[in-house]
Amino acid sequence: MGIDTAAAQLLLLARSKSDFDPSRGIIFGHQKNYVGPMLKKSIRRNLDTDSGNLESEYADGFFQALGISQLDVLDISEYEGANVIHDLNLELPPTMKRYSLVIDIGTLEHVFDIAQGLQNIKDLCLPGGYVLMLSPANNWLGHGFYQLSPELLFRNFDDSLGWEVEDMFLVRKNLFRIAWYPIIDPKVKQMRGNIHSRGSTYVGVIARKMKNSDLAEQVQQSDYVKAWEKQSISRAGKIYLGLPNSLRLLLDLTLMELLTRRRGRLSRQRFYWNDGKLYLR
Repeated sequence: MGIDTAAAQLLLLARSKSDFDPSRGIIFGHQKNYVGPMLKKSIRRNLDTDSGNLESEYADGFFQALGISQLDVLDISEYEGANVIHDLNLELPPTMKRYSLVIDIGTLEHVFDIAQGLQNIKDLCLPGGYVLMLSPANNWLGHGFYQLSPELLFRNFDDSLGWEVEDMFLVRKNLFRIAWYPIIDPKVKQMRGNIHSRGSTYVGVIARKMKNSDLAEQVQQSDYVKAWEKQSISRAGKIYLGLPNSLRLLLDLTLMELLTRRRGRLSRQRFYWNDGKLYLR
């Protein structure tokens, strides 16, 4: 596990939030330092930090540069120096401390009971606090138990459950650059958010807990909820469903595929520094 350039950029973006509170943080796993040299140079210049903080084996110095003074490390064992020992497959004990900042960089996909893992992430966060996640999306088959969908995270941090997703990104990384693409909630777009990519991608999220919620967690995919509520099929839908299976398959592989790609096209954003903070535009 480690903080690479993409993870560092996500943390820097969160730091730029006006109500970001890093005073009581927890991260899953003791993260090693894989931040690239160009970003390290920008951090030194814009945050006026000691260069030695960014060169150690672990990313502790990077977190200090961000102003995260207290950062507990949660893991299933003590083998990398964790000070909070817990299996994320299991419910949190009632006595466990809560935090203003919860960070998951590449852990949740390795938790078999992912629903419990997501609930634990939310339960660790204090009202007004932030959850930051960077998890594998397309083309990470075999890396862990799961590749995460943006819809999963949008619904997990839904406003009906007391949360606000402030930013969601698809992050595409190759040998030469990292590209960031904002993602719109499929519930807002009122259509399924299919995303095709050639290379490996992450999904990144910055979510804020607005309040504790007593609602039972009944998470459903948004386009199905819309269909169930409507309880009727459009004229085009009726025509499509009435076609022979062979013709429907041909449409799925041609016209429907082209429409999905066009509707799911994302626009890249670029980073810039302003007054010691990192932003996207």
